[in-house]
Amino acid sequence: MAGIDCDAAEPGGFDAEQPLVACAEDGSERFVLDKALFTGEGVSAAKASKAEYGSGWAVTISLRSAEQRTWTDYTTNHLSERVAFVVDGRVVSAPTIQGAITGDTTITGGSGGFTEDEATDLAKRLGG
Repeated sequence: MAGIDCDAAEPGGFDAEQPLVACAEDGSERFVLDKALFTGEGVSAAKASKAEYGSGWAVTISLRSAEQRTWTDYTTNHLSERVAFVVDGRVVSAPTIQGAITGDTTITGGSGGFTEDEATDLAKRLGG
């Protein structure tokens, strides 16, 4: 994706109703994303905790009812596709949807998980 310098890109200043070209927070990937499914206002809680499976820490988010219905429909219809969680115009996590999500969503941070500080910071940024 030529023309996007992840090292120089400034976070923030995006419109959730429009497609977004964004970088991963660490600059390792670039993404072309559709409009947001929901914004931070749709998150009712976000909590960091020790990962249930694997190692490291994870963040669990709870959504308000309308956003939860949207999320369940989306995850049901987009199995094996990646979805991006964007905070301040940067992709903080882009997991592959493994199955329909009908309740709380856990963001694991990949195979190594997040560190405790990373998970705590992300939970705060997501609305926790």
